Amino acid sequence: MALPLLCFFLVLTFAALGGIHIYWLLGGRWGLSVAIPTKGPEASTAYPPPVATLAVALALLGCGAYYLNIALDTPLHLPDWVHWAGWVIPAAFALRAVGEFNYVGLFKRVKDTPFAQADTRVFVPICLAVAVAGFGVALLV
Repeated sequence: MALPLLCFFLVLTFAALGGIHIYWLLGGRWGLSVAIPTKGPEASTAYPPPVATLAVALALLGCGAYYLNIALDTPLHLPDWVHWAGWVIPAAFALRAVGEFNYVGLFKRVKDTPFAQADTRVFVPICLAVAVAGFGVALLV
């Protein structure tokens, strides 16, 4: 029972995150000003190139597809290395939650920027939840 619930949470989370990136790719600006770390107290006005936004959107949607495949128990004939994704995905999000000790993550030094506040309140908790759920799925599969 736990496996489908964890997968459902992960599929919805990755779909939402991928959808936000597609929204930004199509020109939307909601939330974008606090999605990029800055050195000073001003919100970011520099936006990543569209190809980077597309790459992140596709990666997030791919992660969601991975967990959807597990939830539906779809008999896809995938290469053996794909099964490592069950450990790599949550590990990547756990590392993102820990951060790089300067601008991003639990142990960031710069804490007074719009990004840092959004990171503490939203981004780090999402990353921790994805990491815990992902490791849970990896252990149950």
